[in-house]
Amino acid sequence: GDTLALGFGPYNVGELTLTINGGIPAGLHLIRYTSVDDCGNFSQIDVELLIGDQTAPVAICEDGLNVSIGGPIGTTGGIAQICAEDVNAASYDDCSDIELAIRLTEVNDVPLSPFDPLNQFQECHTLSCDQLGTVEIELRVTDDANNDGNFDPLVDNSNFCWLDILVEDKTAPICIPPAPQTIACNELASDFPQDLNVEFAVDPVGTAALLDAQFGVATGLDNCPDPIVTQTVVDGRNSCGVGLITRTFTVTDAQGFTAPPGCVQTINVIGLHDYTVVFPGDQESDQCVEPDYNG
Repeated sequence: GDTLALGFGPYNVGELTLTINGGIPAGLHLIRYTSVDDCGNFSQIDVELLIGDQTAPVAICEDGLNVSIGGPIGTTGGIAQICAEDVNAASYDDCSDIELAIRLTEVNDVPLSPFDPLNQFQECHTLSCDQLGTVEIELRVTDDANNDGNFDPLVDNSNFCWLDILVEDKTAPICIPPAPQTIACNELASDFPQDLNVEFAVDPVGTAALLDAQFGVATGLDNCPDPIVTQTVVDGRNSCGVGLITRTFTVTDAQGFTAPPGCVQTINVIGLHDYTVVFPGDQESDQCVEPDYNG
């Protein structure tokens, strides 16, 4: 009855002085309890104590990110890279360093399979034009609970947070018009309209196809696929079919951005003067008759 059970020791029973201060590091420890009475008699017992980190780290995500798709114009392979450090705000663990990894969980409210081998937890993920819109990112924070130098979510502790990012395409497309042309009026197709202004107003699709076939097609380039090319036409030819035809093209991408103005092709239609004027020869007569000029 002359000892006190006060937890880790040893203690001086008279003064109750604790000789182990602060936290005990993680791992297997041997704790020895010694009990001493007033006559100097003592006994000891050793107890193994396993200190482990069983508390998950604190995962803290940013509260919003906007990511713009980049990439060379014309490759239709625009990409952006999002990494765990971009998503992480201030995640931490009380006992060890942490490792960060991310994966995509939803694209525009459509869940992605966690079993997709291309969408597993990793340091960074590449976003493409297929992910334009709202993408949900899952951040995994893993500690080194057993202090073996590895961050294994199957062995150590992990925690998670989620973040919605807005993936945008802010790059405008570009437009390359067909080369300007100068042609003679007889080089136009036999069914070529006399007045393109009227024809285009009545049938813009058919008239555009006719102009494409006769004078070439404009090219629209963007960092994301399938920019749309449209055109208007101004027919400045006169009643003889001679003058300037001006085609103006517009390229629009899926985000509504258009190419800079000035994508224009001009077609200069010139007259054809392929004829010869033959005058009759001189005639003489001493008769008061009307000369015959048909010979």
